[in-house]
Amino acid sequence: MRALEGEIARSISALTNVKSARVHLAIPKQSVFVRERRKPSASIVIDLYPGRTLEPGQVDSIVHLASASVPELQPGEVTVVDNRGRMLSSRYGDGNLGMATRHFEYAQTVETSFVKRIEDILGPILGAENVRAQVTAEIDGSALEQTQETYNPDQPALRSEQVSTDLSNLPLGAQGIPGALSNQPPAAGIAPEDAIGAEQSEASQGPGNSSERATRNYELDKTISHMTKSAGAIRRLSVAVVVDHRYVADAEGVMQAQPRSVEEMEQISSLVREAIGFDARRGDRVNVINSQFQLPEAVEALPVQPMWEQPWFWDVVKQGLGALFVLFVLFGVLKPTLRSLVSREAETQAEAEAGQVAALGAQANDDVLSLSRDGVAQLGSPEGYEQRLEIARQAVQNDPKRVAQVMKNWVDANE
Repeated sequence: MRALEGEIARSISALTNVKSARVHLAIPKQSVFVRERRKPSASIVIDLYPGRTLEPGQVDSIVHLASASVPELQPGEVTVVDNRGRMLSSRYGDGNLGMATRHFEYAQTVETSFVKRIEDILGPILGAENVRAQVTAEIDGSALEQTQETYNPDQPALRSEQVSTDLSNLPLGAQGIPGALSNQPPAAGIAPEDAIGAEQSEASQGPGNSSERATRNYELDKTISHMTKSAGAIRRLSVAVVVDHRYVADAEGVMQAQPRSVEEMEQISSLVREAIGFDARRGDRVNVINSQFQLPEAVEALPVQPMWEQPWFWDVVKQGLGALFVLFVLFGVLKPTLRSLVSREAETQAEAEAGQVAALGAQANDDVLSLSRDGVAQLGSPEGYEQRLEIARQAVQNDPKRVAQVMKNWVDANE
């Protein structure tokens, strides 16, 4: 787990404005029981460079980077804190405060966008300094998902019909008057054959039942609609725009403020409505007025004081006099004194060295080979000669110019 923390910290440190980062992961052990399972969480401490800050988009990237690196880690479980102790990831909280913060930030973004639209469309016409606009947006923070099924009863259509009819006759029992003879002669004026047929017809007709059933199926116009409404819809807009007066030069060339005409204000109002997407059904309101802007009052120039009356002048004079005194002591007193001392020491040393070289020259002349009467060369003491020769060599090495001058003097003396 420490290796994973280090990798996440190095990835965060590679971002702009981040000097270093430290990551702490809290990953619970897996359990087979659902009620005992706990969600992992992470805390990140960021050390920023001096004078630097993180934008909301950079904080989002850090939160999602950490949540994507750990399994089952939700962005709401990631806490980001800077080196000053400020909470940077509070907008991801699950509480009401986090939701209110996100809602407020989104409303501000929408309002700023509409203000920019109004100023961009009116600025080239009226001047950027002659328009002021403010927009208040009511945002609907609720999300809605709805499925609706609608039927139209005014336009039915017959799809199928089934009709069935049942008829039934019941059998007749004994007919006639009880106790009367059934075999009676026909009535007067009726032939015997007709009387028998009429009796048989009446006997065949008895009481009956009839029923009729009908089944009809109709098709209705049906509409199924599925609507998903995301959070962040604009519920209503309230727009206030103030336009400055028009400035016209009079006969003397002085600029005078004049109110704008009604037609011009109507055109400006129409442009504002088109810029924000005005919707009367939504309850949008637009108010555009013409008023003169207050110019800043002219500031009177302060009287210019002479330089010698300024508080800093005498401080500079004192510092300058002090610097001049120090320079005078250095170059007027110390330097000539040191120069004279050095020159005297140099002259004394030169005189001493000249005397030493002259003595060496005299000793060398005494040790020069002298020829006897027999022409035999006689040499001085070997030890004294070697010592004098070594002294001469050291003199040549230390001050060759003086030795050369001595040799020149010798040559001139011999000539």
